Amino acid sequence: MGKELRNREIPFSTEVGSLRNPIDRKKAAVLISQGKPIGAFNRGVCAIWGDGSSPAFTESVSEIKGEKRGHRPLAASLTTKEFVSLLDPNKIPPELHSTFFDAHELAARTGSLCFFRGPITEAAAIKIPNSMVSRVDGVPVIQNWDSRGHRPTSALLRTVRNLGVRFPAVTSMNMSGEPEITDQGEGVKFAEEANIPFFLLDPDDQKKAVGSYTIIDVAAEGLRLIREGNIPSELLVELLGTSIDRSNSTTARSVQPLMFPADRIRGVNPRLARVAILSSLSGHRRTAEIALNAGKLI
Repeated sequence: MGKELRNREIPFSTEVGSLRNPIDRKKAAVLISQGKPIGAFNRGVCAIWGDGSSPAFTESVSEIKGEKRGHRPLAASLTTKEFVSLLDPNKIPPELHSTFFDAHELAARTGSLCFFRGPITEAAAIKIPNSMVSRVDGVPVIQNWDSRGHRPTSALLRTVRNLGVRFPAVTSMNMSGEPEITDQGEGVKFAEEANIPFFLLDPDDQKKAVGSYTIIDVAAEGLRLIREGNIPSELLVELLGTSIDRSNSTTARSVQPLMFPADRIRGVNPRLARVAILSSLSGHRRTAEIALNAGKLI
């Protein structure tokens, strides 16, 4: 059905707003609460957001992204606290418990920088919409991106939750099998072709990250890199303070701008190292340097 959307004869006009404008965020949030998809530029990549519990939204995603998508699950945009509460400790190595079951610390180290894919309990799987749960060897799994650290998207999701949406969901904006869209103008064009009613631009994006986010799998064998993304995995290794198996990962589709090498944050307090990364992404080089220097003293 995705091809039909692209080939229709009746023109569709997508309303365009700003992710930095609270009025526009409210408009987008209302649409999400009504089961409609919205587009947004989310630090380096265009995304489709919606209510993961809405059949109308999940059907829209299938139509927009095309037949090749099949029944692939949507990613969640829960807070780290919510995500951690769903994880099954029996399916995660004990040596990772101190990292992945302290939600406050995990968010302070990694919030908004990557996706985590993790095993959840059967009790949790019952509570989560089917559209957001997959099974790996029979074990229920969800993939989550916490927006904490990207203020405008966090503000959007707070508004969405205030309107009663318990399970915000996200997927990349593209036809299945095609590269993700990294240009905001192209995102608006795609939204118009796909009948997405609203698109949120980010006029303040600094183009310091390009493409989809890194995905890290939390499994019984330890951490495994699924896909390299717009925040290099070398930095995430330092933030998490543990190794990540990168032997069978997918490479990033987009060439990443030079942020700074991993050795710049080696030995730096992980929380302040994350502050430095976020400051660099926002174009605040001086703030990044202050955070790095302060982190070396702790």
